[in-house]
Amino acid sequence: QKLLKLLPDKNFLLMGDFNSPPDSEIIKKLNSTLKNTDSDLNQVSWNGYRIDYIFTSPDIETTGFQIIQTDASDHFPLTVKLQLPLHFGQSSHRHF
Repeated sequence: QKLLKLLPDKNFLLMGDFNSPPDSEIIKKLNSTLKNTDSDLNQVSWNGYRIDYIFTSPDIETTGFQIIQTDASDHFPLTVKLQLPLHFGQSSHRHF
């Protein structure tokens, strides 16, 4: 709840190791509030479990989510292609 209150309304990514499976309360809450970039939550990202995620604000379009199987780390890397809105990263206010 505290994390969700800190997030802006648009133009953000939230990703990482949440140490929580898809059926946990926190991931259910994030899935109902944010855009999860992966529609198949049965894929594993660490030691036979799914605990890593990429979420975005609703204004960011995503395609091509992948979990890359590799021995480079104990967690598999997650990738996604982003289509950012034209206003991404720009302030809506002008400063003089």
